[in-house]
Amino acid sequence: MGFTDELGLHYWFKRIGLNRQLLVFPELVREEAGKLQGFDQ
Repeated sequence: MGFTDELGLHYWFKRIGLNRQLLVFPELVREEAGKLQGFDQ
């Protein structure tokens, strides 16, 4: 049994993987959010 089983971290790792698949890359999401909020120059 690994540390992920004891702490429930495997759910977080699966969620992170799914979010990366659905949202593409975090950098692109941050860039788009910055543009929408007016932080682009």
